Amino acid sequence: MKRPCENGNDSGNIFEKIIGFGENSVHKSYYPELQEKITNLKKTEEELRQIKNELEARVAERTRELEAARAELFEQNRLLEMKVMQRTEEFLLAKEKAEEASRAKSLFLANMSHELRTPLNGIMGFSDILAVSGLDDRQSEFNKIIKMSSINLLELINNMFDISEFENKKIAIRNEPFDLRELLAEALETIERQAENKKIELCREISPEIDYKPIGDRRRVEQIIINLLSNAVKFTSRGKVGIKISQSFKCENFCQIEIEVSDEGIGISPERLDEIFEIFHQLDESSTKRHGGAGIGLAIVKKLVELMNGDIFVESRIGEGSRFIAKLPFEIIPTEKLPSVNTEDNSRRHPDSVGILLAEDNDTNSLMISTIAKHLNWQITSAKNGIEAVALYKNNRFDIILMDIQMPEMDGIEAAREIRKFESEFRARRTPIIAFTAYATEEDRSALLKAGLDDYIIKPVLSPEILRSALLKYLT
Repeated sequence: MKRPCENGNDSGNIFEKIIGFGENSVHKSYYPELQEKITNLKKTEEELRQIKNELEARVAERTRELEAARAELFEQNRLLEMKVMQRTEEFLLAKEKAEEASRAKSLFLANMSHELRTPLNGIMGFSDILAVSGLDDRQSEFNKIIKMSSINLLELINNMFDISEFENKKIAIRNEPFDLRELLAEALETIERQAENKKIELCREISPEIDYKPIGDRRRVEQIIINLLSNAVKFTSRGKVGIKISQSFKCENFCQIEIEVSDEGIGISPERLDEIFEIFHQLDESSTKRHGGAGIGLAIVKKLVELMNGDIFVESRIGEGSRFIAKLPFEIIPTEKLPSVNTEDNSRRHPDSVGILLAEDNDTNSLMISTIAKHLNWQITSAKNGIEAVALYKNNRFDIILMDIQMPEMDGIEAAREIRKFESEFRARRTPIIAFTAYATEEDRSALLKAGLDDYIIKPVLSPEILRSALLKYLT
């Protein structure tokens, strides 16, 4: 018997196989095969349903896991933000405490400066007065020791303040023309007595090529020279200490000055040369060290040299001595542009009677200034505080005012403001006001000048000549 598929119309035969045409139709022979396929389809459908359910369960589980992870991440993020906020608050609090500590330190140093410089002013001032009072040789020697000890203490105070200013980034370099020869002469005056006490020969040399005025910070250059010379004398027990100032190069309005300080002292081993410029560091830190000092001077020298865009290095051999060479760049004023020198005798600007108002609450300093003024034939009127000073000024005429800054009832800055206010209201002649102060930071000096003071003298006054020179500038 032929199968339907063997006939001409295959599609019709297949249709017949599927739907049949009656109970006895031939398509019934295909039921087992069709049922098997249907069974397989149902089985596949069930498997697919199970896979789908399993996938949905897995997705649901994964979703729950992701939600839990998201919730945990959110919680961790919240805790982290809380910790960041807490640490930020702690940091701000620590920063505030550090700034407060820095302010407290600065205030402490300012007060200590005043408290130390004020008695030093009396010691050094009266030491100078004693020196010209007819002492015998032994007394004169003792007096020199007192003065030298005072200078050493003052140097330590100055160095401590400079370190504080460097830490607070308050060191500023001034740019004004200055005379290197005058600077060197004044610096050597400070060191000569130290050298004399140790019987050390002090040699000096300055190149004749330097026939111009550098433009820079005179006080800081002098400080570099004094610190280098002081260090050389300290570590030299015999022989020579020398300073040589020369010109490395010069072109148009620019030059480089080389300051070389050499000694015949103990020397430094090569492996320790880099340590000598570290602050508070001393090569001999034992309790039996032979040489004093706080380990500050050379650190300040290096900081000042670098602040002036210069460079410093050292050469040394144990037992043979050391050479410190500092190279500093400067703009210069050429010789042809230098102002003419006024050769007029200063005595013509030094009248026999000068009226000075001295506002000073310290009896020792007041007596010291009065003694110096008497020697110079100047007339001193004293006030104990700013209120007295203002009252005396309003009722008297003075050629110059010496104003202490820290005084009871009214300080010197407020008194200066009151005097300037009175002058502006009554068109009175402007009287020079010179601050006589133990406050020595750049910030202090700026505040003094802004308050209407014309100049300042820092306590202690190292010699009567310093006071005389400071006042002569304002006496006509």
